[in-house]
Amino acid sequence: MKLPGIDVVIQAIGQDTGSASLSRLLLDLEIGARDFRHYPFKLAGRRLWTNEENTLQLEFKDIGLLADVPYHDLDEGPWVLTSVAFWGARTNKENIKKRKKPAYSGPLPYELDFSMLRQHVRERLAALNAGSAMEMGFSGEVDIWCINGLELAVDFSGPDDSIRCIAVGVPIDRSEHQQ
Repeated sequence: MKLPGIDVVIQAIGQDTGSASLSRLLLDLEIGARDFRHYPFKLAGRRLWTNEENTLQLEFKDIGLLADVPYHDLDEGPWVLTSVAFWGARTNKENIKKRKKPAYSGPLPYELDFSMLRQHVRERLAALNAGSAMEMGFSGEVDIWCINGLELAVDFSGPDDSIRCIAVGVPIDRSEHQQ
């Protein structure tokens, strides 16, 4: 499987399986909707796909969850790509030898790099006029920006506050949770 260009990934976010941009991403990954798995706990209308190394994760929602579609059966699709996660290197703590899982090796959004420190990520995104990050997570370990209509989340909960995950997706309305 070849890794897609970051522009192909970004253009596919928010698109459904009938669109040219998501079709191109799936073609580059050599997968189709048949390869999507049920979400954990079998949440209705949600699907997930990860590559063999578990370093690239695509999350999908049935269009019926996102729009009022008459005469639509949930879990029938079309499927909308709502989020893409790029995973950094991880250590499996259950394994006594602390076997490391590799990081995603393809291009990352906004020229980010898993070796970047939080301050460097913030400086990089400030240079792109992304504004200040909103801090989220249990301990404020996730920085979130809205860039060009998409949400970028960078999770700094890796070893020594390194980047654990970079995710790009459709924006999530958090107005109810900010008080």
